[in-house]
Formats: sequence, structure tokens, C-alpha cells
Amino acid sequence: MEIEKSNKEEALQVICLGLFRCATHSLKIALETLGYTKCYHFFEFHERKDDEKIINELCEGKSPDLIKFFQGYKSVSDVPFALFYDELYKQFPNAKFILNWRDPEKWWESSIDTVYDEGKVNQSHTKTFVKYMWNNYFNREFTNKEKAIEVFNKHFENVRKLIPKEQLLEYEIKEEWTPLCKFLNKDIPNIAFPKSNAKEEFQREN
Repeated sequence: MEIEKSNKEEALQVICLGLFRCATHSLKIALETLGYTKCYHFFEFHERKDDEKIINELCEGKSPDLIKFFQGYKSVSDVPFALFYDELYKQFPNAKFILNWRDPEKWWESSIDTVYDEGKVNQSHTKTFVKYMWNNYFNREFTNKEKAIEVFNKHFENVRKLIPKEQLLEYEIKEEWTPLCKFLNKDIPNIAFPKSNAKEEFQREN
């Protein structure tokens, strides 16, 4: 019973399912400001080589213990986990979900200049996931704008079909604190909404 209670208390409370370049890092900062700390982001995966095993298992279609994996975290944003929304919902069915959206054309233009980088992988422990994302999720066609946007739109459609409406907030970062805090039943902080300079940060990290 104690283990079950502990796992329940450690379970993720907020799960963001928008794809990369949809203000995922700004959302990480916002959620941590609201008390959902820590928030797991791609930057964590980039720095934590030991996470490779679990994420590779997800790429292989397996169902690893994410409750144990996320102990110490209250929220998650960005890939790799945004791609595995069905597994997240399966293991955290009582969480609140945020579908952080962006204009598809602006999303692709931003992505092709940053995260895509011709599929280049500089971190060996992220290699399997990055290949999975470009080769499987985007069908090796990310440089084809029309095809990439089709996958982008399909991702959002699938999330809408899966997550009950009462648990899902469709959100654009330009809306800032108000809808986010209302959805999470949090007071609006008396500080400016975070605007992470994510493009430069990504390029510096990579």
C-alpha cells in the first residue's frame, strides 16, 4: 500500500503533448513557476544518458514503467514524450493534458532551421529516438513541407480523439497565463509569462 501511495503522489500531474517548436520550453518554465516542478523536457534527455533505455523501449513499441521513470517530476513537455501520447494517457489517466499548438507553417519553418538540421545527431544516446522521430513518425519526409504539416496536423487530431475534453486544454503560448491557470486551478502569478529564447538555446546545446 505504501508503494502504491508513493507512486500516486509521484505521478505526473500535467502532460504537454504539443510537438517541438510549439513553445515547449516556455511551457516548461511556466509549469515550474506554477509549482509543477520538475518538468521533463528534451533538454533533460539531452543531459541524462541513462534515460536512453526507457525512451528506446517506447520507440520499439514497448510499455516501460513511466510512473517509476518520472518519479521526482510533476510535468512533462516536448519530445520525446509528446510522440508517445497514447502510452502517457494509459499510465497517467488522471493527469491534465495540454495540447500546445502553433500555426503549422510557422512551426515547420522554425523546425527546419533548428531541430531538423538534416537529421544530424550529435548525442549518441539520443540517436535511436531522433532516427525514430524523422524516419518513423515523419516518414523520412520532414523536408517536404506539405508532408511534414500533414503529420503535424494528424498528431493533434489523434490527441484530441484520445484525451477526454474535460482533461484537455488546447493552448497557444500567446494566450499566456489566463487560460493555463484557469485550466490548472492556479492563481495567475504576478510576473511576466516566460518567453524562452528556445531557438538560440537549442543551437547552443547542439
